[in-house]
Amino acid sequence: IEENKKDDAVDADGDGVVDAKQIDGRELLKRKVKLVLKKINPEKVNDAIASMYKVWISVLAVLTIQFARTIALSLTISAFAKRVTDRFLLPIVKTATPKEYQVCTHPSNNT
Repeated sequence: IEENKKDDAVDADGDGVVDAKQIDGRELLKRKVKLVLKKINPEKVNDAIASMYKVWISVLAVLTIQFARTIALSLTISAFAKRVTDRFLLPIVKTATPKEYQVCTHPSNNT
Protein backbone atom coordinates (compact mmCIF):
# COMPACT_ATOMS: atom_id res chain seq x y z
CA ILE A 1 0.00 0.00 0.00
CA GLU A 2 2.84 2.36 0.84
CA GLU A 3 4.56 1.57 -2.48
CA ASN A 4 1.32 2.32 -4.30
CA LYS A 5 1.07 5.71 -2.57
CA LYS A 6 4.66 6.46 -3.54
CA ASP A 7 3.96 5.44 -7.13
CA ASP A 8 0.87 7.64 -7.23
CA ALA A 9 2.98 10.64 -6.18
CA VAL A 10 5.66 10.22 -8.91
CA ASP A 11 5.99 13.08 -11.41
CA ALA A 12 8.64 11.75 -13.78
CA ASP A 13 8.25 14.46 -16.43
CA GLY A 14 8.35 17.30 -13.88
CA ASP A 15 5.29 19.18 -15.16
CA GLY A 16 3.72 19.45 -11.69
CA VAL A 17 0.99 16.86 -12.33
CA VAL A 18 1.49 13.33 -11.06
CA ASP A 19 1.93 10.74 -13.80
CA ALA A 20 -0.89 8.54 -12.49
CA LYS A 21 -3.37 11.35 -13.35
CA GLN A 22 -1.96 11.89 -16.84
CA ILE A 23 -1.83 8.39 -18.29
CA ASP A 24 -4.80 6.46 -19.64
CA GLY A 25 -6.37 3.51 -17.85
CA ARG A 26 -4.53 0.83 -19.81
CA GLU A 27 -1.11 2.33 -19.09
CA LEU A 28 -2.01 2.86 -15.44
CA LEU A 29 -3.06 -0.78 -15.19
CA LYS A 30 0.22 -1.94 -16.74
CA ARG A 31 2.14 0.29 -14.35
CA LYS A 32 0.29 -1.01 -11.28
CA VAL A 33 0.67 -4.64 -12.37
CA LYS A 34 4.42 -4.15 -12.76
CA LEU A 35 4.53 -2.55 -9.31
CA VAL A 36 2.64 -5.45 -7.75
CA LEU A 37 4.83 -8.04 -9.46
CA LYS A 38 7.97 -6.29 -8.21
CA LYS A 39 6.78 -5.90 -4.62
CA ILE A 40 4.80 -9.03 -3.75
CA ASN A 41 6.16 -12.00 -1.87
CA PRO A 42 5.17 -15.01 -4.02
CA GLU A 43 5.32 -17.41 -1.08
CA LYS A 44 2.86 -15.33 0.92
CA VAL A 45 0.52 -15.08 -2.05
CA ASN A 46 0.75 -18.83 -2.65
CA ASP A 47 0.09 -19.54 1.04
CA ALA A 48 -2.89 -17.17 1.03
CA ILE A 49 -4.43 -18.80 -2.05
CA ALA A 50 -3.83 -22.27 -0.60
CA SER A 51 -5.50 -21.20 2.67
CA MET A 52 -8.50 -19.82 0.81
CA TYR A 53 -8.79 -23.11 -1.11
CA LYS A 54 -8.61 -25.13 2.12
CA VAL A 55 -11.32 -23.00 3.72
CA TRP A 56 -13.52 -23.36 0.64
CA ILE A 57 -13.12 -27.16 0.68
CA SER A 58 -13.89 -27.23 4.42
CA VAL A 59 -17.06 -25.17 3.96
CA LEU A 60 -18.12 -27.42 1.11
CA ALA A 61 -17.56 -30.52 3.26
CA VAL A 62 -19.58 -29.08 6.16
CA LEU A 63 -22.45 -28.11 3.87
CA THR A 64 -22.45 -31.56 2.29
CA ILE A 65 -22.61 -33.23 5.71
CA GLN A 66 -25.37 -30.88 6.86
CA PHE A 67 -27.33 -31.58 3.67
CA ALA A 68 -26.94 -35.35 4.15
CA ARG A 69 -28.12 -35.06 7.76
CA THR A 70 -31.13 -33.02 6.67
CA ILE A 71 -32.08 -35.58 4.04
CA ALA A 72 -31.69 -38.45 6.51
CA LEU A 73 -33.84 -36.62 9.06
CA SER A 74 -36.56 -35.90 6.49
CA LEU A 75 -36.62 -39.55 5.40
CA THR A 76 -36.96 -40.66 9.01
CA ILE A 77 -39.80 -38.22 9.63
CA SER A 78 -41.61 -39.26 6.46
CA ALA A 79 -41.27 -42.98 7.34
CA PHE A 80 -42.72 -42.28 10.80
CA ALA A 81 -45.54 -40.20 9.33
CA LYS A 82 -46.34 -42.95 6.81
CA ARG A 83 -46.66 -45.56 9.55
CA VAL A 84 -48.97 -43.29 11.56
CA THR A 85 -51.18 -42.40 8.60
CA ASP A 86 -51.31 -46.04 7.40
CA ARG A 87 -52.39 -47.16 10.85
CA PHE A 88 -54.88 -44.43 11.80
CA LEU A 89 -55.91 -42.48 8.71
CA LEU A 90 -56.04 -45.19 6.04
CA PRO A 91 -58.92 -47.18 7.63
CA ILE A 92 -61.04 -44.02 7.75
CA VAL A 93 -60.23 -43.18 4.12
CA LYS A 94 -61.03 -46.75 3.02
CA THR A 95 -64.45 -46.73 4.67
CA ALA A 96 -65.27 -43.34 3.13
CA THR A 97 -64.12 -44.36 -0.36
CA PRO A 98 -66.43 -46.27 -2.73
CA LYS A 99 -65.37 -49.85 -3.49
CA GLU A 100 -64.35 -49.15 -7.11
CA TYR A 101 -61.88 -46.45 -5.96
CA GLN A 102 -60.37 -48.32 -3.01
CA VAL A 103 -57.52 -49.48 -5.26
CA CYS A 104 -56.16 -45.95 -4.92
CA THR A 105 -56.19 -46.10 -1.11
CA HIS A 106 -53.67 -48.91 -0.68
CA PRO A 107 -50.50 -47.73 0.99
CA SER A 108 -47.42 -47.57 -1.13
CA ASN A 109 -44.43 -49.71 -0.24
CA ASN A 110 -42.12 -46.91 -1.39
CA THR A 111 -40.88 -44.68 1.41
